[in-house]
Amino acid sequence: MSEVIKIHNLPGLANYGKALNDYGNNIEAAAKETERQFITKTEDSVSDAVLAFFEKLNSLQAQVFHQAPTAIKQYGSYVQFFEDTVTGLGFDIKAWTWGEGKDTVVQKLKVEQVDKIKEVMDGLQPLLDSATEKASFPAVNLVARHLGTAQSNLDSLAENRTATHVGIEAAHNLFNSNLTETIANLDALTTVITHAKAAILVSPTTVFGAIQSGMLTRETMFYIDNIENATDAKAVEAALSGHPELLIQMDTNSISEGTYPSLASIMSDWWEREDVGVLNRYLDSFTNVDSVKVGDFSQKMMIGGMKASLILEGKMQAMYSEGATLDSPALVAKQKRLDALNGFNGLMKSVQVLEVGVSRESLKNPGNAEGQEYRYRYHKRNLSVAFDNGLGKLTLKTISFDALQPVSDDQRDSTFELVKNAPKDQLLGMYRKEETFTSGTESATFGVRGIEYNEAMQAYEKEREEATKKFIANMVIMTADATTTIIAPEAYLANKVFQSVARLEGIKAAHNSYRLYKRVDGSDSSALKEKVKMGVAGAGADSLNAFFDWRKNLDEIDVKEETEKNKRLQDYTSQGQWYLKKGGNTIDHDSTIYRDFNAGLRQRELDENGLTGFMESSYSDYKGGKADIKQSIDVKIDDFNKNTKEEDKKISDEVRKYVKGEGSLTLDKMTSKQLNQFESVLGELENEGASHFSKYLDEKFGE
Repeated sequence: MSEVIKIHNLPGLANYGKALNDYGNNIEAAAKETERQFITKTEDSVSDAVLAFFEKLNSLQAQVFHQAPTAIKQYGSYVQFFEDTVTGLGFDIKAWTWGEGKDTVVQKLKVEQVDKIKEVMDGLQPLLDSATEKASFPAVNLVARHLGTAQSNLDSLAENRTATHVGIEAAHNLFNSNLTETIANLDALTTVITHAKAAILVSPTTVFGAIQSGMLTRETMFYIDNIENATDAKAVEAALSGHPELLIQMDTNSISEGTYPSLASIMSDWWEREDVGVLNRYLDSFTNVDSVKVGDFSQKMMIGGMKASLILEGKMQAMYSEGATLDSPALVAKQKRLDALNGFNGLMKSVQVLEVGVSRESLKNPGNAEGQEYRYRYHKRNLSVAFDNGLGKLTLKTISFDALQPVSDDQRDSTFELVKNAPKDQLLGMYRKEETFTSGTESATFGVRGIEYNEAMQAYEKEREEATKKFIANMVIMTADATTTIIAPEAYLANKVFQSVARLEGIKAAHNSYRLYKRVDGSDSSALKEKVKMGVAGAGADSLNAFFDWRKNLDEIDVKEETEKNKRLQDYTSQGQWYLKKGGNTIDHDSTIYRDFNAGLRQRELDENGLTGFMESSYSDYKGGKADIKQSIDVKIDDFNKNTKEEDKKISDEVRKYVKGEGSLTLDKMTSKQLNQFESVLGELENEGASHFSKYLDEKFGE
């Protein structure tokens, strides 16, 4: 059944279209009175950040004062065009048409009415013939003389009916199409304007204070860009102003996914500055909060930090691929930021492991004292940090008490106060304890896996692993868009807003993104701008794209994998890790939350080139080009397999390809068996091959 098109009030539709245009014009008129262009002409680094902030304000201003009224006026023009079209077809107030109705009318006019007229003519013809005969008039053929004219008139009416329907239908279809576009634009504008309203909630005092302190720069302006709602704005302002203790008081679930990387980056900056005042206010805020909520919030911050670390590592990989040396100031500065992110992530992991906050556990009651099989032990744990040669020195203060029955929150808190203020170190059923730990990171650390994790830690670990995989998979998609990721990969973190702008402006979005994020990657701004406007990947694009595409194929190292295999993998990559120690004992460790740029370079070298890069180096005796080297590898492997009786020890085709820099196998996806085969090839190719290979990697990527 075809669609019925009804217009109930054409004058009202005309008034509606006019009202929309008037409304848009009124907004633009009002904007002219309030609009400001924010500019600065100074060139130092601080003022560059100010300029970046002003550019952000200009962009938000354009979206609110120009794009929004333009979209509204465009919708009004669509309404007016539809009304004009229908009115032009001869309708004044109402119109009603549908395909089947049109077809019915056409059938009646062109067939049924013609048949009926012919039937009448055929009935009249004998009477007419008799009359003309008696009157001696010439014979008259009614059908021949009049049916054609009647049919022509009826055809004309049918064509008019068809034309009217087609005209209304075409106007209606065009309006629907335009309406779909308009709805998408208005939805996008809603997102953008909501974002703009939220972003400007961060006080100028905080923004300019952060700029003055160097915490908010052109490159870190994404802290503002990623704000999506009022909670985001409060959270960013709290962190930037040095009052992160306010974060845990907020609805942490309302903080958007894109803002957590911003918060983690800001907190890592405080970590890099070793600002114990800010950091301890942050940690102290957890003390009176349920440890589950503290753990969940720490998890969100850690995942945010891991995303920020991955983007930073991708930038570093791109810079290295474009020719930056490991000791270049730009790369050294980025490594310092990566170290700080790793350090802060380690602090968040420490908060989880040490169960900071308020918690309760059930304990067996010895001898069923007082008839109770179990007793309850309540804990309140406070964590503070100090720094010693870059290492985080953690102090954990715990107060606890036992109760035979669960107690109310008020009873619990009053008892905690009693324990805290008790004159003696320990009272019956009440406990106080102070412990010190070291939270740090180190590279090339092996043989410390195998720690048993409780269910909560396992769940957190799984969540981080899945979040990382999802993030990398999405980044692979986003890196195809130069306007998003080449200029500022951080734009991904606020991709809903970015995509809304892109939907509104098309290719102009590239220009706007450039304007917000120019010079982020250190490339020539004018050249980059032109490349982005053309939709072409700019400087470092291929490298960044390749990094995330490579990362997509890797699994985060699983702490529950075979210990010996992991130790050997770390031998090859010098993969670092975070650790938590109490005295000389390792309490916990984790390489999955630690982003290691150097280890990534080593692994990528192996995954892309196998051993061919090593064999082309001065550490190998092989001569000739890569083709000769691959042929030599095949010969060595064939000889090895011929002389090896145990099938398991023979070199598989997958490992053969990997060694030659071919195939899809990656180092961390190797099984223990495949890793042993790889080592066998290394031993066959070169005397003391493993030792020489290690020296080659150290020389190329640093020890």
